[in-house]
Amino acid sequence: MLAREMSRLSRNDKDFCHLIELCQVFGSLLGDGEQVYDPALMDDQLVLGIKGTLSVVELRVLRMRLTQGQQAKAKRGELRRGLPVGYAYDGDGKVVLDPDERVRHAIQIVFQVFRQTWSVRQTVLRLHTDGIQVPVRRPSGPRTVLTWKLPRPSFIAYLLHNPWYAGAYVWGRAKMEHVYR
Repeated sequence: MLAREMSRLSRNDKDFCHLIELCQVFGSLLGDGEQVYDPALMDDQLVLGIKGTLSVVELRVLRMRLTQGQQAKAKRGELRRGLPVGYAYDGDGKVVLDPDERVRHAIQIVFQVFRQTWSVRQTVLRLHTDGIQVPVRRPSGPRTVLTWKLPRPSFIAYLLHNPWYAGAYVWGRAKMEHVYR
């Protein structure tokens, strides 16, 4: 098996060790841009093991740097994520209310009905009874498309719990452990 770089053969230590074992069983050689290795030889096993470990460490460092970059952008309030319905980015990249008045009005109605009923279920029932549709963003290839539908309870709950509607920029609401494997 030939590869330009050994790190391209696997993404973790376990897979790389399994690959070396298979090559030993079938008497295959491994080669990269520098040398051809025979996994049956102890010296070549050692070199392949070191190269595999270094490639895994390199991938972990890259993932860690990407995550840290995201966190730094989020702390500065510059991390651009998908916005909830009713908000959009303007030409300068700032978050503004959606320019479509129909979208803004529909979101306003959802909050007004909720303030009257104080229940997600009752809000959905009232919107269905009145035939009020809400805007929903759906992915369509590289873009998102706005469609109008009768609301589901999960959508109304999402709307009511989303901090954007309270005017807050939030990132990292859920604590996540980053395991760099």
